[in-house]
Amino acid sequence: MIGKLKDLDDAQTWGEFFRVYDRLVLGLARQRGLSDGEAEDVAQEVFRCVVETIHRFKPGRRPGSFRRWLSRLTHWRSIDMIRERGPLKMVPMDSKDWDDDTALVDQVADKDDAEERIEGEARRYLIQTALRQLERDVSPRQIQVFQLLVLEEWPVRKVCTFMKMNAGAVYVARHRVITRLREELIRMQTKLVT
Repeated sequence: MIGKLKDLDDAQTWGEFFRVYDRLVLGLARQRGLSDGEAEDVAQEVFRCVVETIHRFKPGRRPGSFRRWLSRLTHWRSIDMIRERGPLKMVPMDSKDWDDDTALVDQVADKDDAEERIEGEARRYLIQTALRQLERDVSPRQIQVFQLLVLEEWPVRKVCTFMKMNAGAVYVARHRVITRLREELIRMQTKLVT
């Protein structure tokens, strides 16, 4: 899909692009603390930038280079939006609100983990998109088992009780969804690259 985006007149490819990436960009902007309206403004700006610069984009060697580029664009535009708000007002804090250097350590850790969070969010979004595509081929019950067991990380016993299924049926459902999900993710990735 990335190669086809260079043709600005290909409405079908651009429609697919917006359908796949709109929620991701909005979600990343909201994670930066923007309101819904601000996040939508950021998304518009990000997509305008993609339209203007896609002809210069060259994919990196590692998979996901386009998503990283798009995530960085969203990050930069979100920062611009935050700067437009003006300076923050300082709120006095009691000494009891300070927990040694924990806040500073957390800030450094947050910066170090920012790219990991972006990649994790992109992966979760792609999995959710792929699951929506699977809804026509896989039973909703099997998808629900997968979501509870894998995405929500429920223990097998809890899933069995909640879904009123035995452990064998839970494992079979998970296996079927994972197999189809892999196929769908490969199809989506192939479609994005070509």
